[in-house]
Amino acid sequence: MRPLALLLTVLAIACGSRALAPSTPAPVALTATGENVGVKLRLDLDRASLTPRQEVWATITIENMNNESIRWVGGGCNVPGHVTATVSALADNGRSWYYPFAELKKRLVTVYAQGYFPMLDEAAWQKRASGGQICTADIRVNELAPHGKLTSRFVWDGLIAGTPAPSGDVVITASLDIDDAKAMVGRTVAASLTLPLTGGAATRVSAPRAFDAALDDARFASWVRARFIARGNSEAAAYDVAGGVRLDGDEWVITATQKVAPAGEIEVRVSAIDGSVRTVITK
Repeated sequence: MRPLALLLTVLAIACGSRALAPSTPAPVALTATGENVGVKLRLDLDRASLTPRQEVWATITIENMNNESIRWVGGGCNVPGHVTATVSALADNGRSWYYPFAELKKRLVTVYAQGYFPMLDEAAWQKRASGGQICTADIRVNELAPHGKLTSRFVWDGLIAGTPAPSGDVVITASLDIDDAKAMVGRTVAASLTLPLTGGAATRVSAPRAFDAALDDARFASWVRARFIARGNSEAAAYDVAGGVRLDGDEWVITATQKVAPAGEIEVRVSAIDGSVRTVITK
């Protein structure tokens, strides 16, 4: 047995979970393909469903079907492609509000994509117990020969920051960024698969929907309105209000603060199960 395979076998026994060596072909339960500018991407998953702390392995195979080389874009660790998991229960961006509230919601909640998590590539996964793999932040452009192939593998264990992800559909998306030197543009080839996650957290309401519920409550809405100011030529809004949303058990905790007059702080707790406002506390 090769040293790497032996190490992975020991890890699998110690951790009580699968840890496949790079040369070990994973079983294929679900498959999807995508194609763009003569580049084909195939996504294979080794599971058709998932429960937290199980591992779902995604294998992506990239084939250049052109008669000339293509250029693909990598990063510091230069792994071909990306794979992400989007958890449907967390990805709902909720309602669109008129400007003052829309500005606050975007800044405090939806400034980043919701429910969207990058899966770890195989090398990073194997090194996670020792602090993970460090990659530089540079962008690298690579060539893939005519009719050449690339393969990479990614994994997710159904956990978000160490806790079970919410039950429901999870969309696994694989993609490759292509540098089209002739057209002077970037292109993407991608494929997606959906698998159910069971036995996860009971969360049914996303952070943006919880924020919507808080804004529907007159106590929170009034607190925010009292802090609308005009700045430059822009419409009045709560520009000096800071805060955020975090999950605490089965509640979303929405906090908003303002240090300048009229200073103050407010906390709204919203059920992550049904979206009802449980408490509103001003300080």
